[in-house]
Amino acid sequence: MFEVNGKSYKLHYTEGRLELIENKIGKSVVSDFIKSDGALPIATIKSHFAFALVAEDDPDVFVKPKDGMAVASAYLREHGYAAACDLIATSLEADMGFLFRAN
Repeated sequence: MFEVNGKSYKLHYTEGRLELIENKIGKSVVSDFIKSDGALPIATIKSHFAFALVAEDDPDVFVKPKDGMAVASAYLREHGYAAACDLIATSLEADMGFLFRAN
């Protein structure tokens, strides 16, 4: 969980949400991490927030993409770029660990 503007959120990934992100960024999330050595483009960070963000008080409902983009911008300003990349990696590994398994 993390806080932005006094509200608690988390990134929550499902296969469907991952597909939305990949369609938006035009490539595999895993290949994006590999090619960038984990230093994701800002547009990619915002896409993760747009499609994988849930509020702590309503974790079964994804935040609207437009609102997720706004939270991403605020998160970047409040917590920094490196923290955003780390949050995405940590959340992906927790929810979609099979993406990072070797055999």
